[in-house]
Amino acid sequence: MRGLALIGVVACLALGGILFPQIGIYAYIWFGLFRPDYVAFAAGRYAYSEWLALTLMIGSVRCLPNAPRAWFFNPITLTMLMLEVPIAISTYIAPIPAYTAASYNLFVRMSLVLLFIPLVISTLEDFKRLYVVTAVSLGTWGLWHGATGVLHGGLRINNGIGGFMGENNTFACGLTMVIPFCWYTRLLVKSKPLKFLLQAMTWGSVACTVLTFSRGAAIALVFILLMLAMQSKRKVLFMVGILVIGVGPALYLVHDKYLGRMSTIATYEQDTSAMSRIVVMKAAIDVWRTHPYFGVGMGTESFLAAARPFVEGTLGEGFVAHNSYLQMLAQCGIFAFLVYLFMLISVLWRAVRSARRLRKTNPEFVPYPRAIQLSMIAYMICSFTQPRYSFDFLYMIVMYAAAWYNLEKNLPQPIAAPDPRTAAAPLELPASLRNHRAKSCPSTAN
Repeated sequence: MRGLALIGVVACLALGGILFPQIGIYAYIWFGLFRPDYVAFAAGRYAYSEWLALTLMIGSVRCLPNAPRAWFFNPITLTMLMLEVPIAISTYIAPIPAYTAASYNLFVRMSLVLLFIPLVISTLEDFKRLYVVTAVSLGTWGLWHGATGVLHGGLRINNGIGGFMGENNTFACGLTMVIPFCWYTRLLVKSKPLKFLLQAMTWGSVACTVLTFSRGAAIALVFILLMLAMQSKRKVLFMVGILVIGVGPALYLVHDKYLGRMSTIATYEQDTSAMSRIVVMKAAIDVWRTHPYFGVGMGTESFLAAARPFVEGTLGEGFVAHNSYLQMLAQCGIFAFLVYLFMLISVLWRAVRSARRLRKTNPEFVPYPRAIQLSMIAYMICSFTQPRYSFDFLYMIVMYAAAWYNLEKNLPQPIAAPDPRTAAAPLELPASLRNHRAKSCPSTAN
């Protein structure tokens, strides 16, 4: 029954994507972050996201006149296109191409569809709806798992929601990335129930991140919450909300186990899991040295085959590198790694600069770049302990930044107040003209 309902929903959204490409974008983002196929126990049964992507592309044909501005004169989009080149080369010259095909095909389909975001999202209202869809799609899971985990006495979350967030570390990474969207989107919407829901999703996602016991996400969470507090007008109220609603209940219920888990960050030599990851990270560097330019190709199987000589008989045997940077370096080579790193830093840098500019000119629009900024910071911190350089949420954020790059140029500029020292005195109209003006423009006051 759930599967049939999902088919109906996807069919309606696919038709909407043909008629209105913005709906196609929202549907694809919703499917990627909410993963309704896992909710309906229908994952892998039908090509839901492929149909949504296809109909989105069909509906976006009418937007192709905007392609030069969206793709070729946008520095963020160009960086994304540049990244495709070394990754494609690394796949086709991989030592075992059969191991790379599935991962590469998934990455190409995902990244090419997301390139339609700056093409289709061309108005501020569209961009606001995109933020709402992003926050609600993943924030729903943060609220659900965070609330139920606390109500069940501190239930530890070991699995993710499926797709690119199939296990606790990648799920926690996604949660820390969506927290800024939940928090700042509530400032952009007018509906009070939606504001309340987004705030609840913020605290629920905070609690859910704690309950995943992810060490990398814990560091990112602390940093994100401190940044949100610093940028908030009511800093004390924000910190009280964190302690009373978000972190406090979850941490109180699991504090012994959680603090014990976090203590292994400093005493990693005594933790088998941490030591195995260090062994594999060193192996990733060795793999890169043997294939420095284009790596061994995308995919877990490709890396495991190449790393086997370096980890055989050790704690790291059979594990992947829990570090997105080293994973990119080993699998795709130095060129892809440098473009990837430049892409992350440039998106962060542009978002910071945009927020600073808007604070002086259009402060009501500051939440847009700030959400991108903090979400990118969360990903960059989590990437030191989670293996997901192909994370779809990351490339969504990158394309949001590309769309914002175009939108910011067209924001209404405030009218500067005239300088009273140089302003000319108003001209006095003759009595005849004043009377005529009064007759032709009667007052509307009662």
